[in-house]
Amino acid sequence: MAWMTRGELQKELEEYDESYESQVEKIYIRRAMIAMIKLKGGFSDLTKDERTRHCQIVKEHMETLLKPPEPVLDYSKMTKQELLEHWNFINVRQEALIELYETRDDYTPREEESSDRNKLKEAFSYMCNLVKTKVTESYTTIVKMIWEEREIVELSSY
Repeated sequence: MAWMTRGELQKELEEYDESYESQVEKIYIRRAMIAMIKLKGGFSDLTKDERTRHCQIVKEHMETLLKPPEPVLDYSKMTKQELLEHWNFINVRQEALIELYETRDDYTPREEESSDRNKLKEAFSYMCNLVKTKVTESYTTIVKMIWEEREIVELSSY
């Protein structure tokens, strides 16, 4: 990022910060919604403790969303070197964002999630192999037809 001017670097960092905060909010809103949907969908089948746990999860996510935002960094007062240090920290923040996105609340049994994911992988793998086989068969058939056509043309030219 040494090729960026100080102003460009500052603008990129400010835009990233805004985007990052928006993504974090979306994750917590999504989690709260999922917990509420699960609560609503299985309300009559859940025990009082399970319903309470779902409500606690929703409350935790809403509290996270309602926390006062962290102070916005004033990049205008930083040197280019300080801006570059913040720029280099973006990868760490991205990894944390991905980890946050991939983390599940404790109401989703990991074994079920893992089993569903494995089934999906197996189905996808089967589908890919099937498509690969069909494409290969079609390609082979077309190549054979082209060679047969060439042979017919060559024989008729004699």
